[in-house]
Amino acid sequence: MTASACPVLRPRGIFEMMAEGDGTPDARIFHAHSMAPAQVSLPPLEIGAAFLERWRVSERPPSLGWRDDHYVCTAPALLVVRDAILHSSAGILCVDGAVARETLFHTDPAKHRYALVADGIALEAGEVRHLAGTHVSILAGAKTNYFHALMDGVMRLAIPPPPMLAQAASVVCPQGAVAQSDAIALLDLQAPARMTHVADGQSVRVDRLLLPWTVHGEFQYHPCVRAWFDRMSASVPDGGQDFPRRIYIDRGGVALRPLRDEGAVLEAVRRFGFVAMRPEAMSLADQVRLFRGAEAIVAPHGAGLTNLGFCRPGCVVLELHMDAYVNWCYRHLCALCALRYDCVLGRAALPWPDGVGDVGGMPWTISPGHVAGAIRHMLQA
Repeated sequence: MTASACPVLRPRGIFEMMAEGDGTPDARIFHAHSMAPAQVSLPPLEIGAAFLERWRVSERPPSLGWRDDHYVCTAPALLVVRDAILHSSAGILCVDGAVARETLFHTDPAKHRYALVADGIALEAGEVRHLAGTHVSILAGAKTNYFHALMDGVMRLAIPPPPMLAQAASVVCPQGAVAQSDAIALLDLQAPARMTHVADGQSVRVDRLLLPWTVHGEFQYHPCVRAWFDRMSASVPDGGQDFPRRIYIDRGGVALRPLRDEGAVLEAVRRFGFVAMRPEAMSLADQVRLFRGAEAIVAPHGAGLTNLGFCRPGCVVLELHMDAYVNWCYRHLCALCALRYDCVLGRAALPWPDGVGDVGGMPWTISPGHVAGAIRHMLQA
């Protein structure tokens, strides 16, 4: 069989596709399990509010706002798909001439080998590897982004009940995904015992696919996320290098949203005992040790803050945001993990569009004085 066997696939919502079945285990797609939803309180932003009340900002996604006092997490679901085709490392799900629209998020036609056509998409022709039996998929886009590799990938393994997870012959995961193998090793799942890697241009056909469906939706983290951070942390013994207790997450080596005056910001926080660190240059075990031992963290918004899940309750977190891109994913994670969160805003160095435009390469600046004043206040509180 080749991927060209379904030359044009119509995008459809996966729950719409599931609703067309009879809901029994004999259906092509059926719902096998859900976790209970929950509500998480969001403490007010004492420092950040002073900026957000006066500045024009672009909050991402627009459904989340800085005035929110809580979020309601999704009810993570386990879907079972019979005779499923998963295309590329992003896990584009193809069933009965349709493609699950949600599995196209964070994909690129050239990279993930499909074409946009009038009625949907067409997969690039190629052989489809057959995976006999039951397998569980954590395939997702943005595999080289640490946040997405963990939150949209590894954390989904918390959804299947252990007896169902034990039925899987392998975890189907993106080839080259940052930190996933190390994170799964820390979880010590026992079963499945092996991983099946899928590259960007490959396809696999799975007899019976276990498809865990999101532990956070739009950054509305389910409590299972905290539990699995704790589980990974418990697998990392103390010892080795002594890490600083007050850390600044240095983004000088990252091209995305470059902070022009980061050197001045670092000098400002050094007066309070902060030490610059680059988590991306460390092993996952050392990242766990670094964040687990931190009493205070200052950082521009970035994927390295995914490690906040390893922090102990009460850790002080000051996030630095650019007005053109204010993303509350780490505020929500801090609330779930009982960390003391606030933020300071800086300004984009160039004009930026209204709505959700691409500002990934946008340079920005922030006042070192504002950062110093904010961390002084938080440390004294």
